Amino acid sequence: MARRVAWFLPNRAFFSSTPEILTLYSFLQPSVFSLNKKQQQPICEEPQKIPTCPAQHSLSLTPHQVSTLQTTLHKSLITNNTDEAWKSFKTLTTYHAFPPKPLPNSLITHLSSLGEIHNLKRAFASVVFLMEKNPLVLQSETLHSMLCSMRGANTAPSAFSLVKSMFKNRFFVPFGVWGHFLVDIGRNNGNLSAFLGIFYENCRVALVEKLEFMKPDVAACNAALEACCCELESVGDVERVVGTMSDLGVRPDEFSFGFLGYLYALKGLYGKINELEVLMDGFGYSNKKAFYSNLIRGYVKSWNLDCVESTVVKCLNDGDGKDWSFGVETFCEVVKAYFQKGNVKGLTNLIIEAQKLEPSDIVVDKSIGYGIVNAC
Repeated sequence: MARRVAWFLPNRAFFSSTPEILTLYSFLQPSVFSLNKKQQQPICEEPQKIPTCPAQHSLSLTPHQVSTLQTTLHKSLITNNTDEAWKSFKTLTTYHAFPPKPLPNSLITHLSSLGEIHNLKRAFASVVFLMEKNPLVLQSETLHSMLCSMRGANTAPSAFSLVKSMFKNRFFVPFGVWGHFLVDIGRNNGNLSAFLGIFYENCRVALVEKLEFMKPDVAACNAALEACCCELESVGDVERVVGTMSDLGVRPDEFSFGFLGYLYALKGLYGKINELEVLMDGFGYSNKKAFYSNLIRGYVKSWNLDCVESTVVKCLNDGDGKDWSFGVETFCEVVKAYFQKGNVKGLTNLIIEAQKLEPSDIVVDKSIGYGIVNAC
């Protein structure tokens, strides 16, 4: 048992991926904020760029000018005069006269809340600029609000670029503020694997810097497992995630085992599947319905119908013939695989074998046979 636990929780050295970090003002590239590859919107407005330093011939702002600009920024936010607020903020930051903490955070939150790509670009530029020049001004709530808007606008490249900039500038924000937004954005774009690089870098920072607040929860780790198992279908990648979970002390749940079961069934790694079952018992997970459902999905995708049948039978044996209530999706996948193989006889045999193990008083619509027939 100890050996198997050690297999699930390997003590691997964590290493950081080094993806290319986009430049500070990469928001000016249309691809960063395009809703999709076919809807890139060119950016023509030059004033949108916040200067990184004042012109050499310019003089510093006087205290009176600074006060006036801050007052204008404040009043413009109150009256929703977005353009005037943006103009005041740009002027102040051009001369490195950073306004008091509430003002830039209010401006960024305001820009993010308008539901317009144009102003979301302004918010992005402001955050990236402040992260480099004066990060202590930024508040976690501001980043949370901005990423929420990015998720709604489905601006995946900009969201990932923002978090990469956080790491580049060593601006460490609790994982709970931004992590699940990136998971949602990646999943919504059918590219959850894009989350992996940032996941690894975040975990590296959490370990090296000993920052407990950067530690991802099990849901985020499961998202990484899902990317490795269902998108990349890579045993090497999934074991790296498992090793990271071990290093961080993140306890796997039933979904963790489900994703692993799917991949190992797909790859025909029967020994690994047996080890997972032992580990589930060791962790106290007695309900294995989700695990078996994922095994079936993996076997179906690899066209291993013999293992589909044996897994269904094993489910019923483990549950003493009680209702397992596999989801409709699972039954549909099973039926589709048998039909595509032209193996109707095998499907009939599966129903017969299930009936032998199910109790006579089972509710009809909870039986394996009903689920199969209903999916036909």
